[in-house]
Amino acid sequence: MLFARLFGLASIVHSGLLIRTYPPLPRSAAAPSTPESCIAVLKALRMLARTKSWLSEPAYWVVGNAMDLLAAARDEDVPWREKVVRALLEEEFGETSCAEERAENREIVWTQEKIALALRAQRLWPEHEHEWRRLWAPTFKRGNIFHQANLVTLAKILRVSGGMLQVVSVHEGRTGNRVRT
Repeated sequence: MLFARLFGLASIVHSGLLIRTYPPLPRSAAAPSTPESCIAVLKALRMLARTKSWLSEPAYWVVGNAMDLLAAARDEDVPWREKVVRALLEEEFGETSCAEERAENREIVWTQEKIALALRAQRLWPEHEHEWRRLWAPTFKRGNIFHQANLVTLAKILRVSGGMLQVVSVHEGRTGNRVRT
């Protein structure tokens, strides 16, 4: 069932229905996309990635393809593109993401997939460079993931078993497979 959901959401992204704003063809029952529907699809993909670990990589791969699709769209064709991009970045990396994880007594988790999204966002939207430092904090000290000050943290994320880094406060004193930052 989960794989079927992933396949359906991937089909929406790959077909271009995710950002189609013009009226549908006469035989098509699909309505034009809205920012709310686009955000809902991206949120469903991210929730699916968190459901099962084996779905994480393909789900985030589809999110990355959606990011490419949004970046390639022109503002005239998709006037709400910027709203969706900001919502995606804020939900995945921003204060609301961290607040949700803290409210559920979970730790802030950086995975290889999350690093891939961050790198893709930096490549696709360099005009948002002033926001990266705020979005990546507290895990990364600088806005550029490949900045020298971030390399140790990046290496720990990629080296840790399963590619997952859970940020743990130093005052909590927990040990195990967690990496302190």
